[in-house]
Amino acid sequence: GADTAGAVTINEGQALTLIADGLHFAGNDSINLEFDANTAHGTHLGTSLKDLQHLGVDVVHSTGHDINVDLGDGGALIASHVSTFDHALDVTLDLGSNQHLSEVEALAKVLADAGIDHIALAQSQLGDLSTDAATHALINAGIDFNVMVGSTPNAAPERLEHMVDIYNHGVDLLSDMLDPNANMGDLVKALSQSGIHEIVVDKPASVVIGDQLASALYDAGMLQAMPEANVEIDAGLAARMQTSLKAMAELGVDHVVSDVAADSHLMLALGTDVQDLASVLQSFISETDHTSTKSIFDHAVDLYVGSAPGTAETLQTLLDSGMGSKLADLGISKVVAQDMPPVQVIGTSAEDQTADPFMIDITHLKTPH
Repeated sequence: GADTAGAVTINEGQALTLIADGLHFAGNDSINLEFDANTAHGTHLGTSLKDLQHLGVDVVHSTGHDINVDLGDGGALIASHVSTFDHALDVTLDLGSNQHLSEVEALAKVLADAGIDHIALAQSQLGDLSTDAATHALINAGIDFNVMVGSTPNAAPERLEHMVDIYNHGVDLLSDMLDPNANMGDLVKALSQSGIHEIVVDKPASVVIGDQLASALYDAGMLQAMPEANVEIDAGLAARMQTSLKAMAELGVDHVVSDVAADSHLMLALGTDVQDLASVLQSFISETDHTSTKSIFDHAVDLYVGSAPGTAETLQTLLDSGMGSKLADLGISKVVAQDMPPVQVIGTSAEDQTADPFMIDITHLKTPH
């Protein structure tokens, strides 16, 4: 039927078989590729954008919302033959380690019209952002960049703050946007304006992130970490952390270090309603022993869970049900249900007052019956 136009839908496995056999569909056929994001490799399409073009696929649909596709090797993309992705999808185009933005510069608008939303770059490729023509062509077309941090194994953990140095030698927008007194919010805004959509801590990374930067990037929705990555947050000398326990759970934080005095307590906010405490702690289950919780904190930590009506009672119920032992395993020594000074009874000295009733020492809880 080479001379007869046809319409057919294939799945990823069939596409891979046809590509391996060197086959392709006729140019006047209408070919749909259905991608199942629930497969073993998750959201990463097994066929590259160049493979799809050679095969003759017109439209890619997916069961999930996010999808990653490699640019692929072998020849150049042809503007009139670039496969289109369902525009309900959030599509990231991954460049190979030896590929550059200049290879897709001329097709910036074509890629955007085809449904490409982001281009993923490894740290070794961030120098490409200094190529103003390619960078601005893509940004102007509506495509921004995902930075993959730590995709190459390192002998020592890498500090995420060092990325700022890359931009000083890259797009060089930060030098114009940031003054010496700029805060983390200014930095995040500048990164966004320079075309950075997201920073992904990739596997098998081992990355250290300062507390303030982690909090700012998380709040802006610009930071995520792959489950296999090893993420450490450095709280420095701060007595109160900016990154909440909920944020740490979503980022998959493995360790928190602090430089405050050993006899001082580090204050940490829960970051959500106390009713969500159990689901937050579920994210810290040990990889080696699924019946225990990972030890995240080396320093004594006070967890502040909020002051809404009923919070203290709900918290006590959770602790009596065994939640206290999980918090203790995590490294949290106290929980605070209401941040308020104790009531001073008239006629007594401060020394005669009992401890704040809303401060609960979880290491001395009664055993629940």
